Amino acid sequence: MQRPSVSPGPALVAVPSDHRKAVGHVRQMAWTLNELLELLLMVNQGRTEEP
Repeated sequence: MQRPSVSPGPALVAVPSDHRKAVGHVRQMAWTLNELLELLLMVNQGRTEEP
């Protein structure tokens, strides 16, 4: 008896798109965190340079 062939359903097709969105979101958060850390570093350096 042959097994029926399984075709990818809509859920399997949507996975790469969701993965790309997730990766984009993580990259956006990392960029934002980097900007905030650079700002914090500049503020802290400004405070340490003043007498």
